[in-house]
Amino acid sequence: MNMVITQTIKTVMPESDQNAVADERSKRAYRAIRSTINPFPQSVPHERFRIQSDLRVILSALSKAKQLRSESVQLQALELLYLIQDTLNKSFGFTCYSRRFPGILLNEQEDSSALVEWNFDELRVGFSLEEEQKDSSFYVIGEDLRNGSFHSTSHRLPNDMNDRNNVVQAIIDLVMRVT
Repeated sequence: MNMVITQTIKTVMPESDQNAVADERSKRAYRAIRSTINPFPQSVPHERFRIQSDLRVILSALSKAKQLRSESVQLQALELLYLIQDTLNKSFGFTCYSRRFPGILLNEQEDSSALVEWNFDELRVGFSLEEEQKDSSFYVIGEDLRNGSFHSTSHRLPNDMNDRNNVVQAIIDLVMRVT
């Protein structure tokens, strides 16, 4: 069928228009491929971690996550960055939101754990990713600008991906209200 359509196009369209159609097809194919490029290492399933849109919020942390020594911590970091990116995409509809949010920082610790932090003027959000996933945790520290006091909370990061997704969604909702 595709061959019949191609033959019909060749007989009806002048060659310059055929080239324009082929060029447009190539551009569309490139955009489709570009939007599905897997920024994660081969050990992470591509179909599970596809990121589209504005990567600037997670880009620095993403490149550092790929270099983590511990495979367990690396996978947790990539999952976390994916959840944050996916939640931002859903909240902002794939628009450019990196002007509103600062970049996420990731630092590997001496014991191969990793600290992922997202710092705002009145709020700091952090994730401590440990070798044993059950020991990973998150924290939120906020400043009450009215009286200069600080409030903080920390909890274990859930093992279940849906529960982690809920934690990330709640944190982004908080960030959107505060910033």
